[in-house]
Amino acid sequence: MSIRGMQCLAAAGLAALSSFGVAAAVAGVSAAPAGALATCTDNWQGPSSGSTDWSASSANWSSGFPGAGSVVCIAEPGTYTVTLTGGASISALQVGGTAGSFPTVLVDATPGSENLTLGATSTIESGGTLTFDPTAVGNVGVNGSSGSLTVASGGTLSTESALSNSFIDVPVTNQSGGTVTIGGASTQFNNGTLTSNAGTFTVASGGGMSLTSGSSFTQAAGTLTVTGTFSENSGTFTASGGAESGNPVVLLGGTLADSATTGAFEVTGTINLSGTVPVGQTVTANAASGGATIQLPGAVTVDGSLVLDPSAVGNAVLNNSGSGSLTVASGGTLTTESAVSNSFIDVPVTNQAGGTVTIGGASTQFNGGKATSNAGTFQVVNGGAATLSSGSTLTNTATGTIGVTVNGTAGGISGPGTDLLPGNTLSVTTVGSPTIGTVFTPIGGPVTGTFSNLSFGPSAYAVAYPAGAVQLTTEAPFTYAASPLTAKENISTGTVTLGTIGSASDGTGIYSATVNWGDGTGTGPATVNVSGSSGTVTGSHTYATPGTYTVTSTLVNTDGTTLTRSESVTVTGPVVTGFSKVTVVHGKKLTTKISGTGLDASAVVTTSNPGVTVVSVKASRVSKKHPNPILTLKLAVSKTATTGPFNVTITETGGATTVVNAITIT
Repeated sequence: MSIRGMQCLAAAGLAALSSFGVAAAVAGVSAAPAGALATCTDNWQGPSSGSTDWSASSANWSSGFPGAGSVVCIAEPGTYTVTLTGGASISALQVGGTAGSFPTVLVDATPGSENLTLGATSTIESGGTLTFDPTAVGNVGVNGSSGSLTVASGGTLSTESALSNSFIDVPVTNQSGGTVTIGGASTQFNNGTLTSNAGTFTVASGGGMSLTSGSSFTQAAGTLTVTGTFSENSGTFTASGGAESGNPVVLLGGTLADSATTGAFEVTGTINLSGTVPVGQTVTANAASGGATIQLPGAVTVDGSLVLDPSAVGNAVLNNSGSGSLTVASGGTLTTESAVSNSFIDVPVTNQAGGTVTIGGASTQFNGGKATSNAGTFQVVNGGAATLSSGSTLTNTATGTIGVTVNGTAGGISGPGTDLLPGNTLSVTTVGSPTIGTVFTPIGGPVTGTFSNLSFGPSAYAVAYPAGAVQLTTEAPFTYAASPLTAKENISTGTVTLGTIGSASDGTGIYSATVNWGDGTGTGPATVNVSGSSGTVTGSHTYATPGTYTVTSTLVNTDGTTLTRSESVTVTGPVVTGFSKVTVVHGKKLTTKISGTGLDASAVVTTSNPGVTVVSVKASRVSKKHPNPILTLKLAVSKTATTGPFNVTITETGGATTVVNAITIT
């Protein structure tokens, strides 16, 4: 009898051993692996290598061929395959779970369709594999009204073959450390079952997985990798943890209960969306094969991305199937795309500060009398158009920015109902170079209120509100040209001109400027000086290191125009390559030679040690053979000087440099 068979017989006789005491009984039974079946009634004791048919011989089983009431354990040590070609109906199955045991149960449809029927919870333990392999002549599957499959850590469930179907008609739980690989071209999870993943779940290239007949999937943890296809048609996909990657999960129907899974989901039919679209996740209503609708039965928050993408054959719709509403949180995005068909937004939308709504669809309609509130950025890009219809409204709050495009294909907002609150901003993107005096109406009326802040980039516009609309007339902007700069290491530039302003009177608002000196110190304010039609932008800076830097200055006028210019600056200064002597005895004198580049006779040397006196500094003569002079430095160290290293600073007309811990007093 096999080792595993002996173990299970011992388990069956545990009660009989109880008269000898619990300790004696436990000593006679090996501990079962985590998640393993409590009692095995029929154990595989056949060949432990190669491939053997399930029905080859009753002698391969400890209790003869398994029947409907059998708890079957295939856990004999070895690497082998038990092939099921005649179907089987059993109570439960355990594959693997014993040290040194690496069995595979292969449900093989070579003779025709085959099915494994389970009456209770079954497990694929560490080292075990359960594989379904349909053929051209038959399907394979697993079913059972009370059956289920648990893939424990180290266990594997897989499907194979591009021929026929694999049917998984029982609930499947893939635990942490477990592996499910869908390699079969048609693997169907049926009959309203729930598949839950906390391990590694892969739909391989060429593999196809579908959730049908109300079956659901929970991505709770671990990874879901889709390089083949994964679709759901009527159940619930619960995205509550872990990560999805590769191709998107395609939702033809049912519900996406969202909260924490990263990755991509593509809606091609009609679904309900609930919860939160998390950071790192994109949900797209893709109407490439017909209309795509996302229904919101309740409040939904977007921390990631929600996209409406209609096509020539269908609209993309975001609508209300109850008390639905949408909040775009800071960092979240709502986007419409496509130049064909319509995107319909039929729910209230709140775009919070830091959130972005981008209208790229040529026809994006806000319908049903719903209110959209914008405290972030509401951007209508070139080619996009937003329409407020059926009493819908758009309120731009004090922190909100409405962005429009002029001189492009579209890029505006039409329809009554735009309300502009004090403090809000109008941002304009200009396409091409519209002729001066050209009039645009990027926001149709009636519009309530006016814009407090304007941002036009390098263009200039006069803003008017005729008949309650927002009208822009192209004007000539002021000019701004960068000025050349010079700088020396560790010496302030003093006040230098960064750029000159022309036609300054064309910017009738207030000027301000910033500058980034290009050396990693960040962006800071610059000074604007305007007199009449001209002016300058000035600033001062000290560079710590020689080199070439790009100085970028930005000039802004509250009339909306922003001009940015850059100029290269080369910072010169002495570079020290070494000291001939780097130690001096306490209370003694030192003569050392300083070598490097950029050194000259103007050099002044100071030290960080007050007990060290600089006696003299002398530069050697320059010649073709020796173009870089050497400085001879004489120092006197007092008896009261602090011992240890000190800094030496060399300052000259070309700049200044400090060598840290250059010389040490011993």
